[in-house]
Amino acid sequence: MGCSLTAGALVTRGGRLRPVPDTSDPPAAPVRRTAGEASTVAALEERVSPGAVAIHVADLPPRSRAGSYQVPRIDDHASDTTRVTVSLSSSPQSFGPGSKVWLYAYFTHPGPRLVSPPAFVILPFDSWTPARGGWAFARLRTLRIESGKGRLLDIPAAEYVKRPVRLFDTGRREMLAFRIDAGALSVPARRPEPLLQAGNAQLRLRGHGMTMIRELFRRMTTTEPEAGH
Repeated sequence: MGCSLTAGALVTRGGRLRPVPDTSDPPAAPVRRTAGEASTVAALEERVSPGAVAIHVADLPPRSRAGSYQVPRIDDHASDTTRVTVSLSSSPQSFGPGSKVWLYAYFTHPGPRLVSPPAFVILPFDSWTPARGGWAFARLRTLRIESGKGRLLDIPAAEYVKRPVRLFDTGRREMLAFRIDAGALSVPARRPEPLLQAGNAQLRLRGHGMTMIRELFRRMTTTEPEAGH
């Protein structure tokens, strides 16, 4: 019997259609991420070369999370380094009329395993302000971390970037990054709802943020022995 194939059907010579069973693999279940986690992964993908890295996203154990908290890990094969990242805000935080800020934290170590704790952690603030709303930072700023009525830390900025403004953009984007000593990270991790403020942007770490900063601190202090030891 003469026949031909079309998408999803078998066409016989008489012009009748017979369905062809779909033998393709079922689509993978979508990864559910909070808005903050999605922004974190997108920001990481912007900063790496396609094909040079592998991005792994791991869930926290159910007993230590409320909701779907995830920890992206980037294995950079070109430089033989690994970056572990957490989002410290489950959604963008407002700090002015129409202005928003995202905060995440990461550390990098050589090779695929953490053999010794890293010396520091990077905290980047990514901000968005309306076109008529000015800038969130405008220049290098100091990060002030407070808890209650007490000041915990003052950290100078390590990097400031103004994102390019395109013709049809409705706002301005900036990135302000801080380099915090690994030991100093334990200070806000052990205090209730610390407030982080830099320039016009501020963000208070509550449930999600506190869970993630403590998870990051746990991961950076949990080492693995080198192969053969």
